[in-house]
Amino acid sequence: MDHFHLHCIIPAGALSFDKKKWIAARENYLFRVESLAKEFRKRYLNKLERAYDQEKLCFRGKASGLADRQNFMALINTLRNTQWLTYSKQPFGGPEQVLEYLGRYTHRVDN
Repeated sequence: MDHFHLHCIIPAGALSFDKKKWIAARENYLFRVESLAKEFRKRYLNKLERAYDQEKLCFRGKASGLADRQNFMALINTLRNTQWLTYSKQPFGGPEQVLEYLGRYTHRVDN
């Protein structure tokens, strides 16, 4: 069974408009993880459907049946009715450790 997942870095703040200082977010600046999963699912599937409508997706091999709009929308509706899970935590060793981990993770080569 395929296990698709995504790693995201969400900064706890932003640069000032003049880009001279970092403005930290409040400690409870984000969503509860359950709400984050629902919001991510909604936005991701909306963008996927928009990409389909703009003919930016290409379906080959086993996915070729998704070129048919009815099949594609059946998949989207199934995904909308599936619980998506979100796991969120602060980095243990700071941002440098997170970037090092993601760098190793995203640049590994499987044989």
